This record gives sequence, C-alpha cells and structure tokens, in this order.
Amino acid sequence: MAKFLRAAGVVGFTGGLCYGEKFLLGLAAEQGFGIATDGVDFKLPRLYGLVILSNVVLSTIVMLMLGFQSGWKRKEFAEKAKKDGDEHAEERFSYPKLYAEGFGKLSNDFNCVIRGHQNALETYPSFVGLSLVGGLGHPVLVALCGIVWSIARTKYASGYGTGTAINRYKASGGWGKHVWTTLLIILAASVSTSLTMLGIVDHGAQVGIISSSESLPAEPGGVILGLCASHRMMLASSLQYRLCVRQLSACELPVSNFHADPKKDARKLVSVR
Repeated sequence: MAKFLRAAGVVGFTGGLCYGEKFLLGLAAEQGFGIATDGVDFKLPRLYGLVILSNVVLSTIVMLMLGFQSGWKRKEFAEKAKKDGDEHAEERFSYPKLYAEGFGKLSNDFNCVIRGHQNALETYPSFVGLSLVGGLGHPVLVALCGIVWSIARTKYASGYGTGTAINRYKASGGWGKHVWTTLLIILAASVSTSLTMLGIVDHGAQVGIISSSESLPAEPGGVILGLCASHRMMLASSLQYRLCVRQLSACELPVSNFHADPKKDARKLVSVR
C-alpha cells in the first residue's frame, strides 16, 4: 500500500508540474508574451536528407563496426591468455564483464580496445540528437560534420586499440580530436536552430520556418489582413515581416517600398488592400 501511495504521489506531482506549466504559459500569453503560446511551422529542407544519411545511417554503421570489433577481440584475447597459461582466461575476457581485470599487458590492451567503443557510446546519443536538431537549420554543415565524425571515430578507436591510451590522438593521423570538434560544431548549430525558433535571431530561410501558428489566407487581401491585423505579430518579428513581403510579391501586389522599417510599413501594407 505504501508503494502504491508513493507511486500515486509521483504521478500526481509530475501531472501538477505539467498543468502548472500550461497555466503559467496561458497567463504569459494573456499579458502579451506571445512567444509563450505561438507555434512555428517547419518545412524540412531537401538537404536534410544528407543529415539522415551521414549522421544517422553512416554513424550507426560505424557504431556497429566498433561493437563487432569489441566482440571479436574478446575471443582473440581469451585465446592469447590461454596460450600464456592463464587459467581464468575465459572468465577474464568473456561476457558479462565489460573490462578485463588485472594489470598485465593483455588486460591493458583489451581494455584499450573496449574503451574505444565505450567512449563512442557515451557521446553517441548527444551526437545524434544534436544532429537531428542542428540539421534543421544547417543541414550541409551538420552533414559534413557527420562524415568527419565517422572517420574520426574509426581512427580514434584504431589508435586506442594499440594498447597505449594517448595513441587515440597521436596515432590517429590528426583525426582523433575531431570526435570533439565536430560535436561542438553540431552543438552550435542546434543552439542556432533553437534561437531562430524563439525569434531571437532571424535565419528563417535557412531553418525552413514558413509561418507562425496563425494560418495564411489565400487571397491577396486576406494575406494582408492575416499578417497585419495583429499589431503584435507584425512588429514583434522581422521574420513575419519578410514573410508578409514574400506573400505580397507572390500575389503581384506593389511591394517595392516594403523593405524599410516594419513599424512604418505596417500602414502601407494595410493601405494596399
């Protein structure tokens, strides 16, 4: 009964947190903070396919190769230990043990191989997650980083597998350090995407933002009213202003003078109707 009550308390607490967030965001929206409830629509860039190929598919193949290599090495090192007269070779190098016990050369060399794989596993979820987010705004950059990361991971593990830990950098031909530089670049790309969604920076064309949560009417007059009737929407974001100009251009309306200050041009947009 006590466990049930504890579980019910946890569920109630988390539910309260979720409801509290919705309540506070509703209050913020009522006070004019539209960012609290406004949505952003995305159109995936075609080049996002490169991110899927390099940062998801290729990286998965690399991780599988590293995993298979670790499994093969277990058998190899167990056989070597048996030849050296180790009575506990099977127990030392077989599953479920992750690392080999002991301070001998075989144990050290085996553990270096395992670390090459484990180090990749420790950061792989962050690499994929950040790639999927950062690739929305910077698909080419993130995809290139994915290719470099895959090569670097292979070289890093190969250098580590020599049995000397520092060789993960020294014996990698300069590639080892790029397991970290690529991750930092992808992290920066994810930050850029998030700031664009929040409206703090304006890189809508790169990120593929096409509109806010408010729908766009099809007729010319409706487009103007839909984008300009809301004073907050018109003046809060230069991205929405550029979208308005783009829609007017598509409707073949005069927009040659709509490239100055959005505050002044709001009246011009309404007057076109």
